[in-house]
Amino acid sequence: MASREGMLFKFFEKWKSNRLNKFAEKVLKDNPDLEKSLKKIDDAAGEAMKKMQKDRKKYGHSLPDRLVKK
Repeated sequence: MASREGMLFKFFEKWKSNRLNKFAEKVLKDNPDLEKSLKKIDDAAGEAMKKMQKDRKKYGHSLPDRLVKK
């Protein structure tokens, strides 16, 4: 059985890449707060990546551009 965190992460990844199935689309349509929460997760992850990029520059390393939200 999949863990809750794993299911949420997979749902988030599918939502982010616009590859949701009919059930997931219906869930989002019926629960608009869920999509707002997914957007908040995305924003928080983007901020974390920016902070990591900023900190890594101090040490001479950088994250790949594909990981940094612009």
